[in-house]
Amino acid sequence: MNEIQALILGLVQGLTEYLPVSSSGHLTIGQELLGVTSDDNLIFDVVVHVATVLSTLVILWKEVVWLLAGMLKLKWNDEMKYAVNILVSMIPVGIVGVFFKDTIEDIFGSGLLIVGICLLMTASLLAFSYYYVRFFNVLLSYINRIEQRLNMMYLRYSTEIAHFHVRLVSKIDRQYLLSLYIFVKSKLTIFALKVVHIIKIIVYKPKQKATIGMKDAFIIGLAQAIAVLPGLSRSGSTIATGLLLGNDKAKLAQFSFLMVIPPIMGEALLDALKAMKHGTEAVAGDISMTALACGFIAAFVSGCAACQWMVNVVKKGKLIYFAYYCVIIGLLAIVSSIVK
Repeated sequence: MNEIQALILGLVQGLTEYLPVSSSGHLTIGQELLGVTSDDNLIFDVVVHVATVLSTLVILWKEVVWLLAGMLKLKWNDEMKYAVNILVSMIPVGIVGVFFKDTIEDIFGSGLLIVGICLLMTASLLAFSYYYVRFFNVLLSYINRIEQRLNMMYLRYSTEIAHFHVRLVSKIDRQYLLSLYIFVKSKLTIFALKVVHIIKIIVYKPKQKATIGMKDAFIIGLAQAIAVLPGLSRSGSTIATGLLLGNDKAKLAQFSFLMVIPPIMGEALLDALKAMKHGTEAVAGDISMTALACGFIAAFVSGCAACQWMVNVVKKGKLIYFAYYCVIIGLLAIVSSIVK
């Protein structure tokens, strides 16, 4: 791997680690295009992963300082709860990473075909989380309008209903039939209101949660564990899952990026240990220190930009555009694997 290749792959790693498009999938595509064999340069993977972790610490330094300062108080405060939630989210990915990662890679491989399929899965998850929230918001808006109209109808008929009850049924005349009609219509209105109320209970979407609880942290961690396959986005899986659970967008983006720090460092450690087992040559591969430096700087700078930008994107809820992108790249990867 030369300096230009390292620079390009470093940029790819830094940008795609935080964008919901799968860094591992894009690295696989980049290595295929550049003719780089990742197994011969495991140290490069370690270096760029460390660079992306540092970029997170730089962008979210206020949150990191707040977290560490609170933990040092050794009290069960908000900071300690937050740290425990991060630890809880690490349980699934820790089990998968330590015991099953190599097995999963052996079964599914890491070629362009599996990358393309997983990118389509990432696109599906992003699209589902986007349209799920959008659909229920629109549905609740229509239900609220119907409920408002029914309430107005009921109020309009209430005086007529009272008049009907006090009337003696002495004879059936036009006025009586009109009152009876209004009475029946009002009862149907009440019934319709009850039906609407039941529908609202069924489709009711609670307000966004102010904080991420332990249960949600574990479920988001499960989503992260599934994303060990190349092409399944770690940030996309965790953010989309968190949105489906009803978590606040800003808090979710922060939690999602902080929770990936330990797994990224763990993955880098596993890669380093794997490289050590292959001996000194495998650690260094055919990459120079200059190329490593280029990859590190590129991953760090692009990681900072991507992390900051992604926090703002999640707040605005614009993840659907990444779904479109994943579909295009996923289909191209699948076609390329078949043609090749």
